[in-house]
Amino acid sequence: PTLGRRTQYWSCISTTLRSKLPDSGFQFIFFQEVGKRMGLDTSTPSTLWKDRALVEVNVAVMHSYQSSGVTMMDHHAASESFMKHLENEMKSRGGCPSDWIWIVPPLSSSLTPVFHQEMALYHLSPSFEYQVELPRPFPASFLPHWIQLEIR
Repeated sequence: PTLGRRTQYWSCISTTLRSKLPDSGFQFIFFQEVGKRMGLDTSTPSTLWKDRALVEVNVAVMHSYQSSGVTMMDHHAASESFMKHLENEMKSRGGCPSDWIWIVPPLSSSLTPVFHQEMALYHLSPSFEYQVELPRPFPASFLPHWIQLEIR
């Protein structure tokens, strides 16, 4: 990735793990079960049971990682850290290519400073870019074993 794209990796993994589950059907069933076990009224969305369940799952995952000795930054701290990074980049380079979609956390987004920050996504050059895998001129089986491991 380019130097500019590195800012995309500020996305807070802890909230993304839970609020962007791949299947919305699974997500609904999962959070409904959490809500029921918390004793919440899951019969109507107006009780905000989904929000409360999501926050509690976030707290549980953060606790699980921390009790296992794994450092994981919460979305509020990550947002503050990114704002400091953005300030430093603006001072030193006059800009910081950032993808708002990746930077803003999915949980409590409007409570974070990054939500209200205007961002511009552009690519710096020269840069390292991803390259599509080129076709091989001969089968990999013709290569020595130690090279085959590297190109697979």
